[in-house]
Amino acid sequence: MHKISKNKFLSYTFILICLVSILSCAARRVRDEGDIIASLYKEKKYQNVIDRITKKEVYERQEDRFLRQAELGIAYFNLKDYKKALFHLNKAKEIANSLYKVSISNKVESLFIGEATDIYYPNQFEQINIRFYEILSHYMLIQSSESSKDKRFHQQAMVSTLRDWSSYIDNFKEQNRGRAIYKGSTFIDLMGVIVHDVYDRSKDRSVIKSFKKLGQKNLVEQMGIYPSYNELHEKYKDDYNELHLLSQKKLANYISETQTSNNIKKFFQNKKRYNTYIIILDGHVIKKTANVYEFPLGLPVGVYIYNDEGMDDFVTFSLKMLSITRGTEPKISFELPKIDSVPITNTEKVTLTNADGNEVLSDNLILMANTSEVLSESLKTDVKTLEAKVGARLAAKHIALLTSAYQTYRSLYNNGAFIAYLSASAAYAAGNKAIAESELADLRSWYGIYDHVYMLPVDLEPGEYEITYKGKKYKLTRSDSPKQILPLVLN
Repeated sequence: MHKISKNKFLSYTFILICLVSILSCAARRVRDEGDIIASLYKEKKYQNVIDRITKKEVYERQEDRFLRQAELGIAYFNLKDYKKALFHLNKAKEIANSLYKVSISNKVESLFIGEATDIYYPNQFEQINIRFYEILSHYMLIQSSESSKDKRFHQQAMVSTLRDWSSYIDNFKEQNRGRAIYKGSTFIDLMGVIVHDVYDRSKDRSVIKSFKKLGQKNLVEQMGIYPSYNELHEKYKDDYNELHLLSQKKLANYISETQTSNNIKKFFQNKKRYNTYIIILDGHVIKKTANVYEFPLGLPVGVYIYNDEGMDDFVTFSLKMLSITRGTEPKISFELPKIDSVPITNTEKVTLTNADGNEVLSDNLILMANTSEVLSESLKTDVKTLEAKVGARLAAKHIALLTSAYQTYRSLYNNGAFIAYLSASAAYAAGNKAIAESELADLRSWYGIYDHVYMLPVDLEPGEYEITYKGKKYKLTRSDSPKQILPLVLN
């Protein structure tokens, strides 16, 4: 075997540790930035979110450009600056569309780059939420616009954004046939009914009917994989690939309705139209946390086929570095993200009273979206793919580091076995810490989107109202518009 000088191997070790250390610093910084944004949302400091981002204190990296625009959009939405919200949400959508064209298989695979420092690719539910908040922003601008021209513009923009949402869903469905993943159907079906009922043109009636009919179908076919909607969700997911071959009667064997799905079904079956839709946005999305996985290291026995007498071979040396005994399978651990979501199998009951204190309505809300549940299930699907990929990448890093540390040990062995082992151990320990930091789980997320989105359809006269939700009372004002959306943002 060709020998390489001691100085070269020491320099290789130094370069390897430095490279991984740089990446580990980047990974830690990315995680810290996310923690800052999440805490600001929790404290309802939306202007601080904007200030931090615009001053480039967070999300300065090009890899985080989607999050930069998306968080600005939702922060301005919370501050009721809907024009700026639309500007940044549209920027986020443009970025998402451009990233969507980059096939994941075409991403540059590097030995050293972890997911936490890679480009942030928005998932399908985040892309759906862009359209949802755009629609609400356009609606709020309709209410504040004085000119009929501006009102018409935002009315048409609402409908065109809904169409864009629908097109995105259709394309996503087509590309993911047979996969048990969220395809957004019920959310858009409910929002489609609201938008077209409020727009209230003669042609909207048939569109509403279509959304309700499709909504009943999608409630079973698309939402059956989620605990909030189906008590048999595990069975549904297991056999998802075959379900499209079943009749509706046989498909029913995979569905056990929750109260949540039953409420939605009743709404879709009801032919009644309402003059008011209260939309409640409650709580920001649950933060991702790290889950630890193990992966076999797969030491390459026989990498070095010769040794000086008394010197450890590579495998023996590696086992010592890993603090395990020969005969035990060496493993490495790493993080992957998860979200601890909570199913909503029965929605909250709310009470609505008028200005005189008389009860107008007492009913259960209709769940439009349980964001954390959708993101949690999406992550579980991603993790299945990532586990092998990250494990293999991390194993390669450790093998490279062990090889480099072993050469340090070999090159210093003539100075004494203890000194050689101590120096190699120090080099491996430093590199191991850097590797662990560089492979932190990617916990980035669009923290500003709301976790639970509910809807309450009701007929109301113009006036002041009070809604009681989770024991708290909130004021609502119904204008004299024939049809109206009343967003209740609990921020």
